[in-house]
Amino acid sequence: MPDYERNNLDRAGSPYLRQHRDNPVWWQEWNAETIAEAVRLQQSHQFVGF
Repeated sequence: MPDYERNNLDRAGSPYLRQHRDNPVWWQEWNAETIAEAVRLQQSHQFVGF
């Protein structure tokens, strides 16, 4: 299970996402596990960019 209190983009499958692994934001890759954790915590700030 990922540590959601850190930026986990170093583990991302996308090279584009991995280039942001050192940003000072706790970014998470968009996947079912991350969404399930947000629902579990009932505190979700989700931003989707296109």
